[in-house]
Amino acid sequence: MKFRTDENTNSHTVRSNVVPEPYRELLIPLAGVTYTEGNFGSILSQEIKGLDYSICQHHFFINEDCKLYAVTERPLLAINYMLRGSLLAKSPDIGDFFLKEGTCQMFYVPTVAQELIFAHGSYNSIHINVNPSYLKEVAVKHPKLLQLIGHAARHSDQLASDTPVKIKTQSRAILKDIIYSVGDPGERDLQLRAKIIELLLGYIRKHYNMDISTDAEQGKLLSVERFIHENLAKPLHIADLARLSGKSQSEFHRLFKLHFNESPHHFIQRLRVANAMELILSTDYPISQIAIMVGFDDPAHFSKAFKRIHGTPPSQFRDNHSKSQEKYTSEKI
Repeated sequence: MKFRTDENTNSHTVRSNVVPEPYRELLIPLAGVTYTEGNFGSILSQEIKGLDYSICQHHFFINEDCKLYAVTERPLLAINYMLRGSLLAKSPDIGDFFLKEGTCQMFYVPTVAQELIFAHGSYNSIHINVNPSYLKEVAVKHPKLLQLIGHAARHSDQLASDTPVKIKTQSRAILKDIIYSVGDPGERDLQLRAKIIELLLGYIRKHYNMDISTDAEQGKLLSVERFIHENLAKPLHIADLARLSGKSQSEFHRLFKLHFNESPHHFIQRLRVANAMELILSTDYPISQIAIMVGFDDPAHFSKAFKRIHGTPPSQFRDNHSKSQEKYTSEKI
């Protein structure tokens, strides 16, 4: 899904794949780039495109209220993750709707251009866009996805949406994995598809209340999640987390995996690796130092966990990112 300006009111709009220097720190590896600038402000759009999916990150810098159009060449289901800023938008199909910071929301987007009104402000969002026909294929292995297919089938030429839900910590970590994914194109595509399915299944569990744990148990698990997040760089022991949840270790492990779709051990590793990934890309700290900073007590253990999640060791990840940035710079000179 892409955004187009209203040419009648923004006659001086310019589109380019050259990004101004102040915004280059926002670039993500191996993504197509479109920078749009006009009287309304500017939009930095980046897209990682697969055969049946696309991952788009948009940074909006809006100087004045403006009209934008959401456009797509084929119908798709899109989960919008509002990472920064909240906005009130308007659509002829569903009226006014609020995109609140820290929430995600499923949209069915037809090929008909959708008119949206953006208020003054700065926003950052990520869209995970999926072809409905692709969902039918993967639903063979993941029957829960049939609910999303049914959602798309109920609409044809109108924009439609679910109610927004809070973005989970796990989803944020997966989004970081996706955005900073590098490596061999074939392996990268397989990793991205797996992570997109993971996000879709997580959305279903959250939005359609498919967890079978009780409200009290969910409350305890959310307390554990909050504790993990606040103490991520410190030693975390499963026995202590189980005690915090009020369950035995075996019951805690079962409920945690049911709620978060992965074991407590892998959940903690994913969050630590996501924090490490940001430090790898934004600092010159040695890999061994970063491992300790994010909570790993053994650099070799960190490297193994990083490779399991990203398919490449952290040192190679840093090298690949540096090469992609150098390639972008040389192509624009």
